[in-house]
Amino acid sequence: MPKTHLLSPQQRVLYVKYGKAISELPVMLETLANRIGVTRWSMRRVAEHVENYGPPTEEDSPGWRVVVIPDAHFGPGEDCSRARLFGLEITRQGRLAMENGERFAFCSIGDWHDMQSLSHYDKGTMDEWGRFIQDDINAGNQAIALMKENIEHAVWEYAEEKFVTLGNHEDRIKRTVREHGALSGFLGMHVLGWETHGFEQVPFLTPKKIEHVMFSHYFANPGNGRAISSVNMGRQLIMKTMCSVVVGHNHLYKTDMVTSADGRKLVGTSVGCAFEHHHEWAGQSNVSYDRGIVVLTNLKEWSYTPSFIPLTELRRRYGT
Repeated sequence: MPKTHLLSPQQRVLYVKYGKAISELPVMLETLANRIGVTRWSMRRVAEHVENYGPPTEEDSPGWRVVVIPDAHFGPGEDCSRARLFGLEITRQGRLAMENGERFAFCSIGDWHDMQSLSHYDKGTMDEWGRFIQDDINAGNQAIALMKENIEHAVWEYAEEKFVTLGNHEDRIKRTVREHGALSGFLGMHVLGWETHGFEQVPFLTPKKIEHVMFSHYFANPGNGRAISSVNMGRQLIMKTMCSVVVGHNHLYKTDMVTSADGRKLVGTSVGCAFEHHHEWAGQSNVSYDRGIVVLTNLKEWSYTPSFIPLTELRRRYGT
């Protein structure tokens, strides 16, 4: 891409997204600026860059940098300070994206709200005692607010995608409303704080796409409808979905790449989990959980490069 260091971070993104159209079509810059919500000066600056140096090529255009927060399972009475770490690391990664002229996004892969009060597994047991729906909602929503407070405003504005792909724990709300129709309108997915704080809330098991990469809390096994799972999780995700995917749900970090016959690099990644406490119901599985966040770089078309940052590293980096 020719001399993009002459453009501001926002202008570099505009150049990548609209430079080719500006060079080939009679685009009204003022109309385009109004439609996408940027200043006319920025669009004129990009148009001048296209005129002087030509449009971006597919090979030269930068990819995406995407921060993925795995299953966080926020609940009442737990330390939610890790939400601050998520916000600070999103800020750090966003600044890197701005410096490099990369496109930027961040998301929660679901199960942010633990919603223990609505667990079918604990229904009618002693574990159900003292749990309240509103406490569960408040815990998750307060964690969303804490994370956003620690995301720098410039990074928030720079990010093109900010979303959550809701998980099966949040979906307990929808199931409860189906079982108790009198709660309809009073209880629902609207009680989650994502949209209030400016995130796109993607329904459970509805994939969200960036380029050709699919994000979802999990993908169902075609044979039985259950979440795809395997010791070789990354490879299994690719083979069962036949595309590049990013999932949460099983709390393990696993990734793999497969090259298709037409040369596409397909990547499958399970991102681990983002909580520090142990779940009593998980038993021995607690010791195998991979606790951290995942950053995807060089995301273009079907391919991306994942990296895992442990929560212990974030604690060292930002303090407690």
